Amino acid sequence: MLAAMVAMVGCSNDDNKLNQGELSFEITSSDFECVSGQEHVVSVPAEGQIYSFMVDASDATSWTVTLEGGAWVTVNPVAKQNGSGEIIIMASENSYNENNRSALVSITNTANEDVYAYRFNQEYDTEYIRPEYNYYTYMIGGGEQDMTFKVENIGLSGNVTLDIANENDELDMKEYSIRYETECEVLKSTHYSDLKYENNTLSVTFNKSYISQLSSTKDYMLPVTFMQDETAVRRIWIIVNTKSSGGAPMGDELPEIKITNDMLFASSQRWSQDHTRIADGDITTIFQTIWNSGINPHYDAEYGVYIDVNLPDNQYKYITFNYITGTNNNNVPSHIKIYAGESKSNLVLLGEYLRENDNLPTGKSTWFRERADLPVYALNGMQVKVFRISFIRSYDALNHQKENEPMTDESHNVAPNINLTHPAVTIGELKLYGL
Repeated sequence: MLAAMVAMVGCSNDDNKLNQGELSFEITSSDFECVSGQEHVVSVPAEGQIYSFMVDASDATSWTVTLEGGAWVTVNPVAKQNGSGEIIIMASENSYNENNRSALVSITNTANEDVYAYRFNQEYDTEYIRPEYNYYTYMIGGGEQDMTFKVENIGLSGNVTLDIANENDELDMKEYSIRYETECEVLKSTHYSDLKYENNTLSVTFNKSYISQLSSTKDYMLPVTFMQDETAVRRIWIIVNTKSSGGAPMGDELPEIKITNDMLFASSQRWSQDHTRIADGDITTIFQTIWNSGINPHYDAEYGVYIDVNLPDNQYKYITFNYITGTNNNNVPSHIKIYAGESKSNLVLLGEYLRENDNLPTGKSTWFRERADLPVYALNGMQVKVFRISFIRSYDALNHQKENEPMTDESHNVAPNINLTHPAVTIGELKLYGL
């Protein structure tokens, strides 16, 4: 909503009008003082506002309006103009309560060297927490058992309640459908159970009786709003895709994406077992992350240790992966997350796999595909230039038959103790498939 509030400060005087032969320029406004040579600060209300100038200029005089500082302010016109006219400045509503919204509008002309400058700063509510919008996409299929998915590290503490009924749900569906060019329906409460938030983790179980009824040509959305003191503090969408005949292809139907060394990045790697061994075609040459005592393992609190594949500019509709464990069955992956996105700073969680739940291989030189069906991710128009396999935890199947400590503990990175070895992960090869 835009409120057309008029300040009635006013400006119109002979000092602003200069005649130099055929050149003349004057601006007037009921919203501002029209004094050049200084930056006027304008406080914009949170609900937005429209401002205007009237320009009185000769036909030979050109004048230009420039805007710096973001799309929340629009100016019309923006191209060079001649003669008289009107300048409209529209400051939009601060819907998401963004802090530090600021824009600079400058007006110049050819009748003189004066610059009229106006700094627009928008108000915000310091007590309001802006909702965050994230997509978490899961592929489900089979209908043989209930399937539970988790979104970890939500980042909220205290008294948190969940709300999935929102008046904007229909709009959300429309926005998603337009953005990803696929039909999307909202999941109803009968489609899932055990939706809860505990220990900073959201978990939801999809009922086996419903999974088999999902259409392979649609996406299904579960919008979850996190509330604190009746205020929405975060909003996420869980997007459910399916795989079946007539829908997304099975993993063995996708052609392999050839991975070369220049496409690879490893966040942690031993110098003698680096990323060049990830896709060299030889499963006996292993890649391994840093485990040596006294060396920084480069753990990331969110992604653990990870491998990025920078993809060519092809538009993939579906993508999947496969990997083989190392020649020695220690440090095998036991908790992995799969991400994809247009850049490293814009990644979407596609799937998550645990050794005990998803049959990840623990033996030496064992392909993931030998233990479970390849997951297939429908990308729904998403531009994917980075594919990330994130290793959160590994399993020592050789010596101690136990889960290693998570590779998200960044305390290992600081002044590494020479007596402290680090949990690590080893793989023989990584393969990608896409269509």
